[in-house]
Amino acid sequence: MTTETCSDSRILELTVDTRAAKLAREFVRETLTLWGREDLEGPATLAVSELVTNAVLHARSATRVTLMNYGDSIQVRVHDDHSGAPKLRDPEPDETGGRGILLVEALSAHWGIDNEIPGKTVWLDITRSSL
Repeated sequence: MTTETCSDSRILELTVDTRAAKLAREFVRETLTLWGREDLEGPATLAVSELVTNAVLHARSATRVTLMNYGDSIQVRVHDDHSGAPKLRDPEPDETGGRGILLVEALSAHWGIDNEIPGKTVWLDITRSSL
């Protein structure tokens, strides 16, 4: 097992707000520019948008977005106060939802859910090689 040290991290606290996903995307873009990791902006902003939208729609709680820079990868973490874990689904083609976690899985090298009190954190690791 390899242990990596995080060289930098940034946190954004969001209230329950319809603008939360937009604010999270802006935070990700700003952070990745600061770190010189613009190469991961597309997948990171898409993933954070999905996870924050899920938190606003389903958890209806404040949300915390954490970005961690490991040099060769970044980790996106989204925490909310709802204990229910998002489910990996296989939606029908005509369904309008149910693809968020499929998208997170496709964008990441690894992803998972940490149960916490209260709530949970959904996280994913993004690398150039995972795209």
